[in-house]
Amino acid sequence: MPFVSDIAAQTLQPVFIVGCAATGISFFGTVFSVHHVRYSPNFYGLTDDASWRQGVSLVALIAGLAASVSLVLLSIFDTYDTPDKHKFMLMGTFGGLFISGVATTAVWWDQVRGTGTLVSASLRKW
Repeated sequence: MPFVSDIAAQTLQPVFIVGCAATGISFFGTVFSVHHVRYSPNFYGLTDDASWRQGVSLVALIAGLAASVSLVLLSIFDTYDTPDKHKFMLMGTFGGLFISGVATTAVWWDQVRGTGTLVSASLRKW
């Protein structure tokens, strides 16, 4: 039974690249939106948030961007000629997703526990 990437490596690579690019852009857009809403003055404006949270938020954004770029490169190097590059990009994609997910959870954990400020209470309502 062939895997999806085996089929894509043979005949459907352009479709696979477009799908991975759309997925990567959507993922990074989601990560950016989640962190932008927290710190944008037009939304909730948590500019006085703890500095470690702001730093971890930046780490989540960078890891999300790395995961998105790795996913696109993964689809490009999904050929039988480049198995090592394929494995490296696969590890980069899943590593970036993991780091971005953990970092986003750490930034928003105060909302889960309900220990946020008054501004965060309105954010929690949403």
